[in-house]
Amino acid sequence: MIAAPAGVPTEQTDDTATAPLAIPAPPPAPLVPRRNRAKLYAAGGLALTYAAFSTYAYFAWFRGKENNGMGITYDGFGVDTYAGGADKLGHAWTGYLLSRATTGFLTTAGWPKLESSLVAASISQVFFTVSEYEDSLIYQFEMGDIIANVAGAAFAVLMVNVPAVDRLLDFRFEYVPSKDYRRTVRDDGNIDFFQDYSGQSYMLALHLDAIPRMPSILGFADVVVGFETRHYSPPRADPNDAPTQRLYLGVSLNLQHVLGELFCDSRGRRIGHQIAEYISLPYTTLKAVDAERSQ
Repeated sequence: MIAAPAGVPTEQTDDTATAPLAIPAPPPAPLVPRRNRAKLYAAGGLALTYAAFSTYAYFAWFRGKENNGMGITYDGFGVDTYAGGADKLGHAWTGYLLSRATTGFLTTAGWPKLESSLVAASISQVFFTVSEYEDSLIYQFEMGDIIANVAGAAFAVLMVNVPAVDRLLDFRFEYVPSKDYRRTVRDDGNIDFFQDYSGQSYMLALHLDAIPRMPSILGFADVVVGFETRHYSPPRADPNDAPTQRLYLGVSLNLQHVLGELFCDSRGRRIGHQIAEYISLPYTTLKAVDAERSQ
């Protein structure tokens, strides 16, 4: 038998030999389930949305104002009211927009559509009611604003849960800064465009492309019923500009149809489609028939 040179290990053949003990790997760090993360994102989106609106409201309407409110009032759509009724449609459209947008946060996180729309609409009403209370301490508690808020949120619930109505109608807002608003920005630095009712127009649009057997070329147009006021707010510089209400019937560009015809499905097209649900591009509406009244 030839001995192995010194320092060279020999082959181990003893059955009693043991292998080194394996060190167990540490357990993986706990992960937040994907659904829970989505719900956290939804809650964060809701919080950021209302934080942004609250911040704007504070700096635009409440900061530095004295508490000398006029109590509870109702002005509606009278020709002699503060904004001729455009402020009521502004409340309705904002309630509609907030309710639909925040419903999207909740449904994306996995909550059912009906429950999400009801919760989102309810949160919007709490927010607007608190804002109206703050408004009452400085200006007035306007019951017409509350009614308009509820109407906008209710319409959002209808649109979310009845797809046939959503395909057929849009509630849209069109805005071009008015000359009086541009003057107030130059002179006073006031950039509160929400009060620029002279530059706003609100319309209910009927999508022709949602009507069965309608010629495809007509899908680029919507039939709209709209309302706007001029020279109520901001205060007019020219006394010859009489405060005027206008109700009109016309035709507007269906931007959603345009995006669908020109672009393939993509994130950008879907975002554009959502924006066009609420916003009408300036100068894309032909007001064919209208009725006006002035102070």
